[in-house]
Amino acid sequence: MARFHAASPGVDLRIETVVKDVDIVAPATTLAVRRGNGLWPGYAATQVAPEVLVATASPAFLARHGPLRRIRDLPGLALDPSG
Repeated sequence: MARFHAASPGVDLRIETVVKDVDIVAPATTLAVRRGNGLWPGYAATQVAPEVLVATASPAFLARHGPLRRIRDLPGLALDPSG
């Protein structure tokens, strides 16, 4: 970000990540990146990149549950934010 600001001193760039929908019609917003199918009435949408989902697990989770190699290994496993 520091290099971007140095190279583009006249650009006011703010990056915010949120889970909820944000009002991108607000006067201070000129561009937003959203996740989804791109079908939002009243907005022009262009796909920036394909979405790729990757499952990850901590070493502690794998030690408790063993290796997960197939989708059918997942049912019944709770997400554990503590790892």
